[in-house]
Amino acid sequence: MSRTSPDPPVVPDVGPGAFPFKIDILQGRLLFVRVSEEDYRNSPFLDERLGPRPAAWHDLDATRRLLPPSRLPPRAGAWIFHIGHCGSTLLSHLLSDDPRLLPLREPLALRALAEARRLLGRPDALTDAAGWAVWHDLLLRLFGRTERPYDRTLVKATSTCNNLLEPTLDAHPETRAIALYVDLETYLAGMLRPETLNALYSAADVRARDLAELGVEAPLYTLSVPELAAVNWLASVLRYLEILARRPSLARRLRLVDFSSVLDEPRDRIEDLARFLFHDRDLASRLRRFDPRLLERYAKDQRYPFDPLQRQRELDANRARHGGAITRTLAWTQMLLAAHPLAEEVQALLRPRGIAPADSAADASQGGGKPP
Repeated sequence: MSRTSPDPPVVPDVGPGAFPFKIDILQGRLLFVRVSEEDYRNSPFLDERLGPRPAAWHDLDATRRLLPPSRLPPRAGAWIFHIGHCGSTLLSHLLSDDPRLLPLREPLALRALAEARRLLGRPDALTDAAGWAVWHDLLLRLFGRTERPYDRTLVKATSTCNNLLEPTLDAHPETRAIALYVDLETYLAGMLRPETLNALYSAADVRARDLAELGVEAPLYTLSVPELAAVNWLASVLRYLEILARRPSLARRLRLVDFSSVLDEPRDRIEDLARFLFHDRDLASRLRRFDPRLLERYAKDQRYPFDPLQRQRELDANRARHGGAITRTLAWTQMLLAAHPLAEEVQALLRPRGIAPADSAADASQGGGKPP
């Protein structure tokens, strides 16, 4: 990513053109890269997939002197957290389909920040809690920069960054966030296919650690592939529910959103969510009139057609192919959480809305599909 010659160094400034691409917490430095407004709007990932561009490392302390809080915007902002593979990229497109909104999708630096938080207090920690808070504060302020003072940013974190949800809400009393999910049955139907298995394994250790932090242990070596998918789902959804249960005061600024409800009534839901995130009725009304072509293309690469009908066909085909494995995994998840204080809340999110839970033991004994 970094190119030193013949490009001039990328100097941090108050605008978003110098983007904090990567952080090196142990060495106390940030890698800034040149990013255009078009990059922000079109890139599904602000990571290595941006490709080569002018870049330069800057010392943390020097950056803080150049960009003190007085030169950066407040940390309040709008955020999308999500479970992964649940429509978050499409939602970010729908909620930023206005020139006044600048989307930041999955910044690489957030992943490093999330992992550093997991390591706090361990021998391999990269910093202490106070040092971590410095990095967190600086990144939130940097991610809040826009070209025009009346613009706003909408940050979509990577799914492995859900442990940043609570500290991000706590950083400013007006920060608001969506926690996006799909029910577990739908999630399993989407993930139990060869092209998504790498995604399950790449985040497996993070999900297992996060789930253990929430009081549920599921050793990875004991899990089938469908159970591994359930652990991925549960580590995120249980965190959302745990925060709302433990911090009911945050309910005003954190909304749990089922992506299926967005597809059912897209314009109504986008207007409602925009009003929640941005506190602006006029902006929400404009976002209600989003470009309908956004619903007709694959969100991460809009060269390819993909719409809600095709999504439903693929889900139904996978349900037919892996029905037995899905049913058994739903029952396994219920047993795993049997003694958990939030078991009832999770139970309500296991299946699509309007589908009553069947007798798990009976369902699990039915034939159909071995686990992939």
